[in-house]
Amino acid sequence: MPPPRSRLPNAALALVVLTFLFSLLLGSSLVWRHSSQEANQQKLAAIDIARFHINSLQVQLERNLSSAYALAALVKQGGGEIRNFDAVAGQLLPYYPQVKALALSPDGIIRHTYPLAGNEGSLGLNQLTHPLQGPEAELARDSRRLTLTGPVELAQGGVGLIGRLPVFMDDASDDFWGFVSVVILLPDLLADTDLQALEQRGYAFELWRQLATATGSMHRQIIAGSALPLPDDAMTESLRLPNGHWQLSLALPGGWRDTQSLARHLLAALVFSLMLAFLVYLLAKTRWQASRLEQEVAARTREISAARNQLEANLARQQSLITASNTGAWEYDSRSGELHCSKEYFSMLGLDKHDYEQRHGNALLPAWEALLHPDDRVEARQAFADHLARADDSLYQSQFRMRHANGGWVWILSRGRTLRDPQGKPGPLTVGTHIDITEQIKDKEQIHFLAHFDPLTGLPNRSLLVDRTRQAIQMARREQGSLALLFLDLDRFKSINDSLGHKVGDKLLVQVAERLRQFCREEDTISRFGGDEFILVLPLTDADGAVHFAQRLLTVMTEPFRISKHDIRLSVSLGIALYPDDGLNFNELYHHADIAMYQAKEAGRNGYRFFTAEMQRRYSRMLLLENGLRQAMERQQLRLLYQPQFSLDEGRLIGFEALLRWQHPELGMVSPAEFIPLAEKNGFIVPLGEWVLASALQQQASWRRQGLPVVRVGVNVSAVQFHHPGLCERIQAQLADSGLPPALLELELTESVMMDNPERAVEVMGQLHRLGLQLALDDFGTGYSSLSYLKRFRLARLKIDQGFVRDLLDDEEDRAIVGAIISLARNLGLQTIAEGVEHASQLALLRQMGCDQAQGYHLGRPLEAEQAGALLASQVPVAESSG
Repeated sequence: MPPPRSRLPNAALALVVLTFLFSLLLGSSLVWRHSSQEANQQKLAAIDIARFHINSLQVQLERNLSSAYALAALVKQGGGEIRNFDAVAGQLLPYYPQVKALALSPDGIIRHTYPLAGNEGSLGLNQLTHPLQGPEAELARDSRRLTLTGPVELAQGGVGLIGRLPVFMDDASDDFWGFVSVVILLPDLLADTDLQALEQRGYAFELWRQLATATGSMHRQIIAGSALPLPDDAMTESLRLPNGHWQLSLALPGGWRDTQSLARHLLAALVFSLMLAFLVYLLAKTRWQASRLEQEVAARTREISAARNQLEANLARQQSLITASNTGAWEYDSRSGELHCSKEYFSMLGLDKHDYEQRHGNALLPAWEALLHPDDRVEARQAFADHLARADDSLYQSQFRMRHANGGWVWILSRGRTLRDPQGKPGPLTVGTHIDITEQIKDKEQIHFLAHFDPLTGLPNRSLLVDRTRQAIQMARREQGSLALLFLDLDRFKSINDSLGHKVGDKLLVQVAERLRQFCREEDTISRFGGDEFILVLPLTDADGAVHFAQRLLTVMTEPFRISKHDIRLSVSLGIALYPDDGLNFNELYHHADIAMYQAKEAGRNGYRFFTAEMQRRYSRMLLLENGLRQAMERQQLRLLYQPQFSLDEGRLIGFEALLRWQHPELGMVSPAEFIPLAEKNGFIVPLGEWVLASALQQQASWRRQGLPVVRVGVNVSAVQFHHPGLCERIQAQLADSGLPPALLELELTESVMMDNPERAVEVMGQLHRLGLQLALDDFGTGYSSLSYLKRFRLARLKIDQGFVRDLLDDEEDRAIVGAIISLARNLGLQTIAEGVEHASQLALLRQMGCDQAQGYHLGRPLEAEQAGALLASQVPVAESSG
């Protein structure tokens, strides 16, 4: 029969209520702490992402604003002006794709702007007195620093930023020259920083700055933002500008805390507390009834059994909730030293709970410590010991790595609290949870990696390189030492990339990076700067150390690289700049090392060069020549001289060789040996050669109209011009325009022009011969002409190089070579003409050896067109003894 109904004692009811409240409080606290940690992780990730985009925006701004420093340097170098400003600005703009315009403002008044189209309205504007630009212009002048204005609506359309750099001709005085200005398109700048990717990742964001209104209050100007509204709890990172700050604010539209997950966990804690209180209630009731109703043990036993089944069912549901939350539970007893862990705890580590406990028993604390990462073991032990030693009711929290059964490492966030008795005294039990945060750690590390390292090679990128170089310079300044910056470029990497494919090229770059890592010291910095270019920074390294390093590195890099069954051999060119002699900051050292590297390439590659002031002068001269060459024709700086050619048997004038000269307005007369290679390198040689040909034909036509005797004129053709498609068609069109017979034009070709591709040369020369032109082989004997091809070339003359004529009287080998050339030409039915005849005795010997024609200072110096016309009119034979 059922036991008599009686009321449970008040003490037992109090215990049930206390158990419920304590369990609910503990569970709610753990859930809330977990939710707060997740929210903090979200905020940390948002901050890292914001810093990544801020760094990207900073790099883009610094790169584009650096064009202002380049213009300022040229202004100083030019004594207050930049000649050929349009050409210089046109050369600079392609390197700064977000720069819309460049401007010069002597005394604050805009005098030059590039491009002019769309910017005409800015010319003449006085920035110091302008009502809107005046205050910021005065700020830039008085602070002697670059300032950044904007975003503003640009007069030429769109929204942009204006960088304004004051220029003082002497840094130690107040000799203010004016401003150089840079206009940057804001949409292009923002597009390159990929801010819209934030919205795609679910963030609401705003890029903004504080502006002062006319009343003195601050106004928030939105520069860019997402379509999603920005909540009030946004995380904000600051971008420092030359004269102000921009702010980037990020937030999750739904808030940092996952409220749905929080509600589910709180509900689970409530259910757990109810079940635990119910269990305590059942146990208390069972004991109380057992003491009074021993006679009804059997009946009560069945009730207890039923209650136990219900409890197990409840515990099973509780276990399901714990499993679904991917959280492992643990309990530590400080009296016995036993550590109990849930099944989920072991699952996180790929272990089987039953098997592990069979091997280690309940003394799992030593086993737990053995699974800790060696680098985290001491700190994790100390954190747990410190928590057990504290008397306050604080939360235990620690983060560490544990070994997974597959051999890898799992990041664990461990939290717990020591249970207390009703009087608040700490008991022996500490309970807590383990959470796997490996993915969050990996995401954070990946964001940091992408912000500071090259994805292909894993080397530091430009941002990290600049920072480490700055630190190395500070150390060198403190130690009163030096620093070496090396610019390394792989020789002929493009041909490897084109022939074997980009995948092989990428693998080669990875292997080069790894070889550099193994070769360099731990304190050295290696950075992939782009493409096949690498920057190496060697702290506390002087010139001797840099030489030793470069020589060893050149040897190491010549060892073959094995990639996809290819043995690839490389050489490298190195440019070296030293701090403080060659620069006081990264930009100066990098620029000078770049110049030195190109000097190493021009010297034949697989070598190194130190930066020198002479290199800077040569580089500046080369840049000036390269920029001015394209305008030389338009500004009539080029002209032709005509050197007379005479027959030796009659002493009669038979023709001229057209010689190109460039009268540069600043550099004076520039030798063709200096500017022709530049023209061939930048592709200008083709229009330049066409100009020479057209000018020579027009001059011949002019002489002909004057009734002067008609003679042949020779024009040099470069290798690039000879191999350019459509050569024959253009020459034919120019001959038709001049109205001259083709036989009056002679094209002078070098041996290298024909021997680069002999079969193609035979074909082109055949076409030129069919047009009726005369062809001459220039500087014969200095190259490696094949006689088998020589007889197939449609030549009329061989020109004997002046190097053989110079020592003709004293050097038997030169006489033998000249004699062989004359004999070879006679046997092939060709005429010979000797160059560089400077003495009568040379002329006499050449005539005696059977040479047909000659030219040189003894016979006549190069003449202006009018002087050459006068010579044609005189037709006076040259005597052998004339001086």
